[in-house]
Amino acid sequence: MRERLRLIGPYGAGSQNDFDDMVFQHSGCGVIALADLFFYLEQREKWREAGERSHPDFFRQSGVQYRSELEKLWHSFPLRRFELGVDGLSLARSFNRRARALGSPFRARWGSFCTAEALRRAIYSMLQRDIPVILSVGPGFALEGRRGLPLRRHGASAGEARDHYMTVVGLSRRAEGDVLLLASWGELYEAEFSAYLSGRAHPPVFGTLLSSVLIIE
Repeated sequence: MRERLRLIGPYGAGSQNDFDDMVFQHSGCGVIALADLFFYLEQREKWREAGERSHPDFFRQSGVQYRSELEKLWHSFPLRRFELGVDGLSLARSFNRRARALGSPFRARWGSFCTAEALRRAIYSMLQRDIPVILSVGPGFALEGRRGLPLRRHGASAGEARDHYMTVVGLSRRAEGDVLLLASWGELYEAEFSAYLSGRAHPPVFGTLLSSVLIIE
C-alpha cells in the first residue's frame, strides 16, 4: 500500500548556482531554502485558487519578487560574507524575524536532537498543512568514508548531498520504506528516508542536531 503527500502549489527550488557571488554559491543553500519557503507561503493561496502546479524552474522565473525576498534574507545573516554556511538555529531565528516583519502567524524552531519518529511526524504534519520542510543534510554524512545522502532522479542515480539544505516537497509511504521528494539546485530528487536517518546518526548525538528540519508551527 502506498500513501503519497505532496505540496498543493507549484513546487521547486531556486539555485545558488544562479548567482555570481562565489561565497553565496558555496554557502547560500540555507538562505535559498528559506527564501523558497517564504515565497511559497506568501503565494500558496493564489495557487490553491488557480489549481495550478508548476515545474521546478518556477522560482527562478519569478524574477524581481523572488530575488527581493532572497536579498532581504541574505542580509539578515551577519556571517553571510564568510564561507561558514548557516546553522539550523540561526535559520530558525531568521525565519522568525522575517515572519514578524511580514505579520505572518508562523513561527519556526530547529528540530534539535529529534528522534527518528519525531522527525517523521514533523515532516508528515507540515506536508499535510501544505508547508515545505527545510531539511539539513549535515557534515556527518561525509564521515567515516561516507559519500553523502544518495539522490535519484527519474529512477537513476543523481549523486549525493552533504553539508547542504534541501526542501522536502513530498513524501511517499511505501511498504519498503518512506521516500522523500526533495527540491534543490532548481531540480527535484528522491531519497530514501532510511538512508537519511542512517546518515544523521553520525556523529553520535550531534548528528541529530546538525541533520534535522525547520519545524514551522
